[in-house]
Amino acid sequence: MSEKDRTAEIAERERAEGRKRMVGGPFLLNMHPRANFEANPYKSDKPLPPAKMQKEKPPLNTLPFKPTSPAKKPGNCKDGTFTKYPTHPVDGYGVRGKKPIGPKYGMFVPPTVPKSRPTDSLVRRSVARKMNTMNYTTIQSVF
Repeated sequence: MSEKDRTAEIAERERAEGRKRMVGGPFLLNMHPRANFEANPYKSDKPLPPAKMQKEKPPLNTLPFKPTSPAKKPGNCKDGTFTKYPTHPVDGYGVRGKKPIGPKYGMFVPPTVPKSRPTDSLVRRSVARKMNTMNYTTIQSVF
């Protein structure tokens, strides 16, 4: 007997011994996904009732089509008015009153809410634009 046949015989003996030790079938966990409901919930064992035949209804309007007649008066589309054109007021628009002049209307009132960050005044910004490191010695003073 060759070495190859001997190893095959030993492996076959071990497989047969392992098969003898197995009790029952394979272990199943029963955790596989299942359908919770039936495939067709409308399925019924009762036979369907016989189909009802619908009665033929006569057509609602047997007269031939007749287009509407054209308008008899000028103006055609009235849109809720009785005259051809709506009347306009004779005086037109009235003169608007002027706003009263006073501290409430004429004076600038800055907002009372604090600003989110400090800002320069407009005068300071314009001065910074006009005067820089190149020309600060040649600018004449205002005073």
